[in-house]
Amino acid sequence: MERMLCMLGLLCVVCGCTAVDTREPIGEKPADITATKDQWAGTWVCDSGPIETPSAITVQVVDSTNGLLRIAWVEKESLETRKADVFLRDANGWTLATLRMLTTDKGDETNNCLWARIEFNGTKALGWAPNAEKIGGLVNSGGLPGVVTNDGHIVHLGHLGSNDLARLTSRTNDVLFNWECPFVLRKTGR
Repeated sequence: MERMLCMLGLLCVVCGCTAVDTREPIGEKPADITATKDQWAGTWVCDSGPIETPSAITVQVVDSTNGLLRIAWVEKESLETRKADVFLRDANGWTLATLRMLTTDKGDETNNCLWARIEFNGTKALGWAPNAEKIGGLVNSGGLPGVVTNDGHIVHLGHLGSNDLARLTSRTNDVLFNWECPFVLRKTGR
């Protein structure tokens, strides 16, 4: 993972030198966004965050009942179009967004997904990436399933059960997200 992508009001997919990824969407159940699907769809920009981001991200609601979005943007330097699917999942009162890059126009998927916690209000979204150092420590101690690679810079999470999700979303555990460095996304058009 060479960089993090800032997407919709959902997700800043970090990764300059650290990342936490997964092979499956993270959460207990799909988030039903049927009531707010028109608020999700449209053009978004990232007002602030930890990394350089695309200038605009287009969001399309693919399946509102199952919290599935498709996003697209143009890379600034290469002018290549990029696409990703975003899976919104509920977990213990939080919304988690998992981003899976699509590698071709046919929608082929990459194996690993990046994810973040998000809060959405219709015209703005706040997002927080997972803290790779803290989550890597839990993986190394057996507190979460997964593997830590690349000298501790990359954490590959395994399948997360309900106890694992409770640990990730606990408000009393150690800081497992980068709270001090949120990304802010703002909707600019339909």
